[in-house]
Amino acid sequence: LTEKAANLASSVKEKVEHTFSKHSGASDIVIIKHADGELRSTPWFVHCDGQIQPHDTKVQVRVHIGTRATELFLSMGKDHRCYFQPPDSDGGARCSPSESQLQMLPLVPGKNQTVFQVRQLEESTQRWSVQSEITADIFLWEATDKVVVLDFEGALLRPDAWAREAKDAIHKSKPKKEEEWDGTGSSAMHAGAGSLLSSLSHGGYRILITTSAPITRMSNRRSTMAQASRTEVDRWGEQAELPDTPVLCGTDHTAAALANKLTSKALEVAGKQGKQAAFKQ
Repeated sequence: LTEKAANLASSVKEKVEHTFSKHSGASDIVIIKHADGELRSTPWFVHCDGQIQPHDTKVQVRVHIGTRATELFLSMGKDHRCYFQPPDSDGGARCSPSESQLQMLPLVPGKNQTVFQVRQLEESTQRWSVQSEITADIFLWEATDKVVVLDFEGALLRPDAWAREAKDAIHKSKPKKEEEWDGTGSSAMHAGAGSLLSSLSHGGYRILITTSAPITRMSNRRSTMAQASRTEVDRWGEQAELPDTPVLCGTDHTAAALANKLTSKALEVAGKQGKQAAFKQ
């Protein structure tokens, strides 16, 4: 029975991975500036969609900060994740820039809008053509800043939001009229979550949010925060606007996250059924 469940989960995983092969995403990034000027960064997790095959063509990912194109580039691995140093190189994979690379970035304190521009070298013209753009934000903070870390799913998101998100993503349509669910904004967050963030910001704290959502759903997380901010402003005025907040995630994409959940659930059900059969015997 367990083998049958595992085979079913494997089949579901293949279908889910095919469905989400065209999705991309990037985690936000936090760079800390120390008193001596040294910069340290969280990992730069960037995932490109499956339309570009890195082993078939030359691909590079160029970093844009605001309106400026930088000389910072990432390469795309066979797993469609982006690296400053690929996994098969000496020393292994590296997902963060070096200190000298960080120092050359045109960053301002606070939020810096960032675009990872995926480019492909055209064989006929030997020119780079833009295939897609992946957005994220880089936050430059001081080492002396006070930081509060919150878990998105635990502290902010409604308990049923992930299930509704998954349903919406798979069926590519919004659920029918259930409390005017839109998957983002105030309908997805706990009551009072926006007020909590606003109060912490006014208290002088930086807020860092972590999420277990897959990297290909990061745009959804940012939309949730933006819409929640607009809701707070409409309700309480401009002083209630939510602070600019980095949202950090891991490297799993939607297919992997959903497949892991489905596999775990299938094996759990199979285990329970096996125990029941054993007790009956």
